[in-house]
Amino acid sequence: MSHNVPAPGGTQTASGRQDTPSKGPWGALEARKIPLADPADFFPDRDIRLRPPKWVFGGEDTESLSRFLQGCGLSAAQLGELSNQATWKREGEGIVVSPSETVVRTLSSAAREKIYGRLAKHAENYAQQYPFRFLPDEFNSRFTKEELPGQKLSQFRALCYTNRNTICFADVEVLPSMLSSNEFEEVVEQLYATPNYRLRLRVYPNDDVERLVAYWGKGSNGRKIKPILESLSRLDDPAGTSLNISYLLPPFARLRLYTYPKAWSPQDASKADCFWTSMNFFNAEPDDRFLEPAFVRQTIQSEYEVVRGQPTYGDLITIVGPNGDGRHMCVYIADDFVYTKNGRNPLAPWVIMKRGDMLAAFTSPEEQQVIIVRRKQSPSIAAVLGRH
Repeated sequence: MSHNVPAPGGTQTASGRQDTPSKGPWGALEARKIPLADPADFFPDRDIRLRPPKWVFGGEDTESLSRFLQGCGLSAAQLGELSNQATWKREGEGIVVSPSETVVRTLSSAAREKIYGRLAKHAENYAQQYPFRFLPDEFNSRFTKEELPGQKLSQFRALCYTNRNTICFADVEVLPSMLSSNEFEEVVEQLYATPNYRLRLRVYPNDDVERLVAYWGKGSNGRKIKPILESLSRLDDPAGTSLNISYLLPPFARLRLYTYPKAWSPQDASKADCFWTSMNFFNAEPDDRFLEPAFVRQTIQSEYEVVRGQPTYGDLITIVGPNGDGRHMCVYIADDFVYTKNGRNPLAPWVIMKRGDMLAAFTSPEEQQVIIVRRKQSPSIAAVLGRH
């Protein structure tokens, strides 16, 4: 039940703005990229990210770890340092290796990929388990000579590695010795900025308002959005008039869009995860039963059905692990954009992202499926939509 992920429509400029609206069942959609960051807390996990390198190889004995390191394509000097068992420490069922900054900075991309992939399997390795992930185009647009001089940019790129078609960076702790304080702050700001989009619906004279309401008016929202859409369609401007997509979203989603949980009550900040967000998308008041995984599963099984074709507004996109466990859930908007809250993390805002960027953020070394589900059509919903 996995699905391929098509690229969003429209022509994108280097700034992330679409030259022309992307047209489809949703109407004419304009997108502009807005990297979202919280300036009040731009480096939230500073302490753990800046700790000296410490690699915990869980479930290893000295012989198996030695064999693994020998197969990582290390230089003689790197292998000599990392294989020196006199410096190894046993912690529980794992072995701790503390590499020098020189080794960390000089690892090849291939060696880094292999070693960090192994480290990512164990929670003790925070940086490798939660690296910064970017699609190639996103990485190239964020980190340029405008942020870093050419030589330092090359050094920074050399610290990156690939994992499941994404570019990853984990070694924040070595950056202070490489960069000036201003350069360091610039890189950190780019690392933590969430790839987020502002979407606008462009309404043209004599547009088919019924079609637009049929798409955007789900969840009994059609009666509320129809007046503004009809008004815009009556304007005598051949270029059309744009409307921020937030005006078309239900109140729960609209009020939270582009905000951080800490801006809400402490209770909301602690409970706001992707499943609670997605299952409450159309609800007038949030239902806290969706904080319970069992209730989410029960609701999906009884009230939703799997979509095997192209998703539409309001469909739920779910990432499922190999054991059927839900890893992430978000709401499809239009043109391959999704409304998402990436995890129960108070530092993760509610944003609109490209589906590809969202999937990149939840890449896993384990096999995962992307499953799309849609609420079963009920007579009450059909009646509401039929009146518009």
